[in-house]
Amino acid sequence: MTRTLANLSQWLPERVEGLRDLLEGATAGAAFTESFDITRSLPHGHVAAILGTLQRRGRNRLMDRTASVMRNRVAAMIVARILAPASKLATMRGMASETAATTLGAEL
Repeated sequence: MTRTLANLSQWLPERVEGLRDLLEGATAGAAFTESFDITRSLPHGHVAAILGTLQRRGRNRLMDRTASVMRNRVAAMIVARILAPASKLATMRGMASETAATTLGAEL
């Protein structure tokens, strides 16, 4: 008895070849990684660690009891001084989306 699982007649030849490769034991990850390019990736772990420590210790509440833009800016400047000490102007440039060196600007 035969059973049709999928009709491949409408598939593109590249897709049929990909299925054939998978059935022969290839992994989908190889084709997946070749299907896109990473244009930019920002480091995040150290930013998350310092922000988490500030929040756990309650230091952000010492700056201002209510969440505000100013409190976020002060926290960002503190974290930036710990990560990479620089002037205030350089810190702000490092948090701009076009020139970001870390995810700090996006987080705060």
